[in-house]
Amino acid sequence: VVFIHNAINPVNFADNSIEVPFAVDIIQCIISDIFGGAAVPTFFFISSYLLFIKEDSYPVLIRKKTRRIFIPYIFWHAIIVIAFFCLLQMPFLKQYSSSINTFQTLKGWLSFFTGINNEGFGLYSPFVFQFWFLRDLFICIIFSPVIKIIVYKTPFFAFISILLLLQISFIYLGLKQAIFYFTLGCFAVKLKFNYKNLDKIKFLDIGIIYVLIIFLNLYFHFSEKK
Repeated sequence: VVFIHNAINPVNFADNSIEVPFAVDIIQCIISDIFGGAAVPTFFFISSYLLFIKEDSYPVLIRKKTRRIFIPYIFWHAIIVIAFFCLLQMPFLKQYSSSINTFQTLKGWLSFFTGINNEGFGLYSPFVFQFWFLRDLFICIIFSPVIKIIVYKTPFFAFISILLLLQISFIYLGLKQAIFYFTLGCFAVKLKFNYKNLDKIKFLDIGIIYVLIIFLNLYFHFSEKK
């Protein structure tokens, strides 16, 4: 996750700009985008796999996840949001933040916790940005019975649907990626995937696949910049 955010961007001045050197761009792409980029998908996949393999009843599942995810999410958000609100009450800080108006309505307060755009429907990052993955995971958990039914009853339809989901505009980019990898975790359970079989894969095979992935990602990375 640290690597994902370790990006180097061009610096723009009034009269010129400094571009990221070609070699640095390649190294950044390999480390941050390819190696580090696997962190969040892996998080949603493993979370889903562990959820569906346990087969808890829905009330038990919601009770567990409310205690472990929802309550901590609300608690820490409340501390940060209230602290931010108190700071903005200082006259010399009010003028530097446009968020002061958001605190004036209940909808504004809720937008800090949910990420729902205060000016219209749209799901964005919550106020504590790094908690977006907990919010999206909890949304996936709420709809997990629906995901399981679709995957188990109509697997082909489910797989095509999540592929199409990645290609269409969605209310929030992170949520559709969360749904995609969360659904793949459900597929892994349905197909009786055993993580212990990963130990049987040879390092040479992993290395070859990883090198191919690197070249493929570098190709798309530089194609987008043309």
